[in-house]
Amino acid sequence: MYKLLIFILSAAIIVSFFLPWFNIEQAQAGAVKRVFTKEGLYFVELSGFKMPLFMNGRDSGLILDLIKTVNPNARQAAEKSYLLWLVPVIAAGIYLGIKKKPDSIIINFLVACLGLGISVFTLYKLSTVNLDKIIVRFEIQQGFWITVISFFAIGVLGLLRINFLYNRKPKRD
Repeated sequence: MYKLLIFILSAAIIVSFFLPWFNIEQAQAGAVKRVFTKEGLYFVELSGFKMPLFMNGRDSGLILDLIKTVNPNARQAAEKSYLLWLVPVIAAGIYLGIKKKPDSIIINFLVACLGLGISVFTLYKLSTVNLDKIIVRFEIQQGFWITVISFFAIGVLGLLRINFLYNRKPKRD
């Protein structure tokens, strides 16, 4: 049952990586057109997969300026965006690790740390973003939430599995 749940959550992460994560829409057409791009940008729907392509493409000015507006200390955001492509790789690695050694406390500890670490870090970063400074409408979509919640659930399952494995082992007196 544990391996099945990890498989379902890992598959959900991989699928949601290609679903919309964010929508960015102009609030004031003229302002965004003048500030962020030369041609203007009216609506962008970004998935985890599309985000690095967009951030390193010809229309990257909007998203890079948006990042600098909400986080002035951000450095090399375009280059770092390619790290997003590790999300499905990490999900597949979690599943393969659990499939191969479901009773390993070390593997389950790593799974718990990855799942909880990724989800908590992501939610913390999201909570520190000041979206009041931007002049575009920014919406977080279902793909992002499925990814974060699935990583969190994997982390909790990893902790529960460690507890189960630890209590199952005979104690030496």
